[in-house]
Amino acid sequence: MAGAPQRTATVDHGGRGGYVTYSDPSGTLQFSWEGAAYGFEVMIPTPAAWESQTGLPLAAREDTLGFIAARFIAARGKPTWTFRIVDGPFSALEIHA
Repeated sequence: MAGAPQRTATVDHGGRGGYVTYSDPSGTLQFSWEGAAYGFEVMIPTPAAWESQTGLPLAAREDTLGFIAARFIAARGKPTWTFRIVDGPFSALEIHA
């Protein structure tokens, strides 16, 4: 369909948690999120597991997560909110109010 977006990210409107669904021409991914003291936390694969769990190249990780964060903030936050990617034994996309 002409003009259709190449990728989308939608956030369900759960209360204290739910899912972010990301879609692009290669497929659809779902990440869980929950409320946190600072705003919200989206659970994401670590860099080491990114390609095997998402099917996307590691080089696209930061851009993909930035896209998801922007859509999350648009859906549930305010324009002044920020995000950061936190990697460790577990990784998270933190959305800060």
